[in-house]
Amino acid sequence: MVKAILIIICIFNQLLIAQEERNAYRIPVDTSFTLFSAFQKTIKDFPSARIVDENLQPKVLEKKNIVYCSIKERKLHLDLFSPADLNQKLPGIILIHGGGWRSGNRSMEIPMARQLAANGFVTAVVEYRLSPECKYPSAIFDLKSSVRWMRANSEELNIDSTRIALYGVSSGGHLAAMLGATNGIDKFEGTSGNLNHS
Repeated sequence: MVKAILIIICIFNQLLIAQEERNAYRIPVDTSFTLFSAFQKTIKDFPSARIVDENLQPKVLEKKNIVYCSIKERKLHLDLFSPADLNQKLPGIILIHGGGWRSGNRSMEIPMARQLAANGFVTAVVEYRLSPECKYPSAIFDLKSSVRWMRANSEELNIDSTRIALYGVSSGGHLAAMLGATNGIDKFEGTSGNLNHS
């Protein structure tokens, strides 16, 4: 009888472990903060407000869904925008979306990234792991990896690797400040993505 119970417990444990592994890379999504939800709140106080037209600027090139870092099976993406007549090294800007560290996505910053690219910058809107998926300081690790990716690819992208800035909105602004405040502190660098660049 004891053997039968132990066998049942072992089988049950294996099923739980298999279920956990199968679900390990499902990304939790919190859609409470989106461009549309922010717009709905804004028009109550500012009835003439409008959502920015997301059409591509005529003088801007766009590359979407570029993998800048892989953490186990999880791939982090960015969208890149640059002037169409790129003939010199330009400053780079990484745009970090807000959302209370738990929601939002990189698409929220695309209109600003396009506008900045139309004015002579190479811009990247980046995905980072949010708090429902990972604990602090994972987002900082991810974003530092995006800076390293931009530096590692600066020749190909015509970016002046000594002139890369961060732009963040709300919690994205906090994360941008944290990247600056933790510069050179090894425990905030993470272990993925172009570690040979700083």
